Amino acid sequence: METQTTTWTFREFKAYLFLYAANSKHFETQEEKNKIHSFVHNHSYRQIHREIEQDNDYQSIQKILSYIEKEKLKQTDLDKLLAEIRELINVNYKPDLLEENMFLALKHLLHKSN
Repeated sequence: METQTTTWTFREFKAYLFLYAANSKHFETQEEKNKIHSFVHNHSYRQIHREIEQDNDYQSIQKILSYIEKEKLKQTDLDKLLAEIRELINVNYKPDLLEENMFLALKHLLHKSN
């Protein structure tokens, strides 16, 4: 399989990651959209949203891992992103089973072995 590469800025990566998490139930609530819009412009949001709709899970995961490796993100950076993702899925109500499973999968994915 080919490596998925991106030219994202950190904010675009964060938007992609948050949209990936929010899409565990195949839609984003208005509160989730507002949170994501707080760190990425509307044009970038639409572009990233189109990208994530076209990607399958494997492609999304490969893009996320590729960005982390390329940018050499530290575990402290990843832990901060996980905390923000937790806030995102808690933004409007108690997370459902799909959201909890997505969070656990991302937690596993973003845990670097030292």
